[in-house]
Amino acid sequence: MGLGQVQKSPIEFTAGTDFDVLDKKGNIVVSKKAGEKYSYAFSDPTQVFVKIKPKSEQGAVEIISYEDHPAWKPSLNYNQFRGGVEAIYSAKSGAVWLVNEIALEDYLKGISEVVEGDPLEHIKTMMVASRTYAYQYLIKGGKYGTDEVFHIKNTSADQLYKGYSREILAPTIAQSVNATKGEIILYQNEPIVSAYSSGASEILEKGTRAGCSVWSAKFCEPPYAYLSGGVKDPAGTQYTQPSCGGANHCVGLSAAGSRQMARSGKTYKEILTHYYLGIEVRKVY
Repeated sequence: MGLGQVQKSPIEFTAGTDFDVLDKKGNIVVSKKAGEKYSYAFSDPTQVFVKIKPKSEQGAVEIISYEDHPAWKPSLNYNQFRGGVEAIYSAKSGAVWLVNEIALEDYLKGISEVVEGDPLEHIKTMMVASRTYAYQYLIKGGKYGTDEVFHIKNTSADQLYKGYSREILAPTIAQSVNATKGEIILYQNEPIVSAYSSGASEILEKGTRAGCSVWSAKFCEPPYAYLSGGVKDPAGTQYTQPSCGGANHCVGLSAAGSRQMARSGKTYKEILTHYYLGIEVRKVY
């Protein structure tokens, strides 16, 4: 998981449990106690590598020098992450990246594509779609090529991911991840590109947009028939976006419509099969 490029030295870390600092060969450079700081300084970006790994699976790494403050609460910093955290040079990007090495199910618990208080079946819907999105890039070796140092990014270009801090604030997300563990959306036995966006009122009349009308001709081909579009939101759907366009592409699942379907008693599997045409939801692990 690419958390962003490092702009300056040093990079400072700590963790909520005892942790190890590892080199590129996996050797322990130093071990630290919970709450102790570790500062990694560098002069040559091309030689950068360090990995911070908590000794407990329940531990979270805090990147002290990392800034991600939500507009709604500037005092909050989304800078804690489960799993391991690396600072590593990417020859492909020509930059030093912070990378969160994390299990897929733990990654999903830090997703910020839904809000606490949304209907439970809607949150389950979004977690299965989010899992499928990440899973299909994992098995392909990454969205940005097998020579990149991460599989996907933590921004809306892929999926908004805020890490352990988000997990604490939105426990229903973790509940929904656990309830749907290992479930993937498949079309003709292959994981789909589970596109989703906020949705807009045009979906009520015209239906969702076709993938090939928004993106490339590739999405007009038979393997992507599940994104053919024309799927309408239910009556009563309320929208946060005035129109389709840009990041709110209106291809695939409409989050606004999913929320309304959940309020009316539909299950997450019913919602997913409504928006992605001809698919099935299957537990694959």
